[in-house]
Amino acid sequence: MELDNRTKSYFNTLEKNFGDISLIIKPIINDKECQSILSRSMIRKIFNLLNSQYIDRAGRLKAPHVIKTGG
Repeated sequence: MELDNRTKSYFNTLEKNFGDISLIIKPIINDKECQSILSRSMIRKIFNLLNSQYIDRAGRLKAPHVIKTGG
């Protein structure tokens, strides 16, 4: 699938933001005292979003769908 430069720029920004989010969340998950902030279910949902493919085969963004089904 070919994407125009504007769309590629959006995806690069999205990928950078997801990377920043994962760097912020990682210490919280690894700290025993802070683990009560996020439930295991919420942690799984966050990592599902961060590790998912951003676009599906039909060319649609998957992030909104993952967020919606994540609860």
